[in-house]
Amino acid sequence: MDWKNVPDQAKLRTERARRIWKAPGASTGVNCLRLTHNGTALSMGLSDGSVAVLLLEAIRAPPGKQATCTAAAAAPVAPSSPPPTSALLPALDDTAAPPQRPQKQRKPPHAGCISALASQGNARSPTFTSSVDGSIRQWTTTITTATTPDCNKTTASAASTLVGRHKGPINGLDFSKDRRYLFSTSTDGTLMRWDLGNKAVRQNGGVPPGRVLTRFGRGALTVCVDAGGRGNVFVGVEGGAVAVVDAASGVILRHFNGHTDSILGMDKNTAHRTLVTGSRDGTCRTWFAGRCQSVYVAHGCPVYAVRLVQSATACVSAGADGIIHGWDAHASVPRIVYHGGHEGLPVFALALDPG
Repeated sequence: MDWKNVPDQAKLRTERARRIWKAPGASTGVNCLRLTHNGTALSMGLSDGSVAVLLLEAIRAPPGKQATCTAAAAAPVAPSSPPPTSALLPALDDTAAPPQRPQKQRKPPHAGCISALASQGNARSPTFTSSVDGSIRQWTTTITTATTPDCNKTTASAASTLVGRHKGPINGLDFSKDRRYLFSTSTDGTLMRWDLGNKAVRQNGGVPPGRVLTRFGRGALTVCVDAGGRGNVFVGVEGGAVAVVDAASGVILRHFNGHTDSILGMDKNTAHRTLVTGSRDGTCRTWFAGRCQSVYVAHGCPVYAVRLVQSATACVSAGADGIIHGWDAHASVPRIVYHGGHEGLPVFALALDPG
């Protein structure tokens, strides 16, 4: 969507979304999304505790052209899944049965649905996932492509290791400014910091040490790190406040107040000092330099996912009704709505394709 070319007097546009993939199994949902492998793939955390990777090359290809075909990945494809030409790398599961025996597929490493996913984006960096079972796992995924006379044959392999645990479900993951630390938030009311740069971890492939950085009086539901400036950590807590936490000491520096219910989604644009939050109260708020700049009320239902776009002048948000809104971040005016793609079911995550 080209926000710069939309005049202020333009009427609201509504468009139908296009489905590009459906998870194997009627009851399996997609809970979180992140662009990985230098923007060439989309990693997805699924409700069955596994991870799936979707190659974006085929989606970006012009209509009528076959960009790639795929072979089975680390886990077999269920009979109800899309055909190989969908450019899907099936759910990654380091404990799965061999592809030739799909009827004996084992349970994914997470015992509960994946609730958050964090990746540094490049091909060599691991992906981290968290779950409602209270665990954090580190995934190392390798995507290889071999050229054949007919198409490009893509395969994947993955392995996951346990990083650590909270005492309650984990809802948020994000990296520190220097990428050395991983922060996690949980309904147990804690913000934890995991040291990914520990020498023992790098040399021996061990588990990064973690410690409780901050304890809150209520559950901590989302986390977002300021990648520039002081590198503070923003934590959305139950009740609707945003806590600004010092990333080194864990001291709560201040609170942003305005929402009347729990914050479920958050995004930060460091260059423009702007934060956007989505809440169970059905509203989105943009914050500039610590002050509420605008309130978007058009959802009318809990908002689970928010993203800042166009240099923080616009936002994209989605919630419990399955409708995706694009709106002006300054005037809180809706510009475009995508509907119909999720059949009225909740949308929990959004990812922006730079291609």
